[in-house]
Amino acid sequence: MMRDLLASLRGALILALCGILTSSLCAQTEPLKLSLHDCIRYHQESPAPSAQLEAQRQVAHATRLKAQSNFFPQVSLSGGWLYTPAKLKPFSIDLSSWLPPMQLPKLPGVPTLSEAQSWLDDKMSLELGHIFYGSLSLRQPIFAGGRIYNGMRLAQIGEQAAEYQWTIQQRGEEEQIAKTYWQAVQLQEQLQAIGQFNAMLAKRSPTSPP
Repeated sequence: MMRDLLASLRGALILALCGILTSSLCAQTEPLKLSLHDCIRYHQESPAPSAQLEAQRQVAHATRLKAQSNFFPQVSLSGGWLYTPAKLKPFSIDLSSWLPPMQLPKLPGVPTLSEAQSWLDDKMSLELGHIFYGSLSLRQPIFAGGRIYNGMRLAQIGEQAAEYQWTIQQRGEEEQIAKTYWQAVQLQEQLQAIGQFNAMLAKRSPTSPP
């Protein structure tokens, strides 16, 4: 895959330089001058050849950040709201168990046993109504067995490998561009030599009779 990419890149650069040189010579205008630095800079400004490796670099960097986050404590926060019209009775008191089993007379202004029991139950019950609750938890990972450290180390190695692969491809492409550039320069010199040779032949050839 890398060889096919470099071959296509080389062919495209040769065609482009040949087209520029040929059009410049035919039009007899000032030729466009491109240095090797310009060709490398134009290649670096094009994201297409290195898009896949750049994506791999980003993935490796994100993996390292994720592994690095395992060293820090994990915080979770939750909350909610609840409403209920029901009443809660934590405990109840039975007044009948305190009094002897006998029939009490009905006295004016004095509540009966059932009325007193109902009033006491109402006072001892809790009305919930609106309830708001929340929780906050903090969990610190335990570095047992070096699992977190080894995961972080592997993520760093993966990121470095992606960086090395990207650098190797960039250098390989720059070397290929330099090789193609000097081939184009050699081709230009050959075209100039051919033009000078044709001009010399034209001067030495006898003029045609009128």
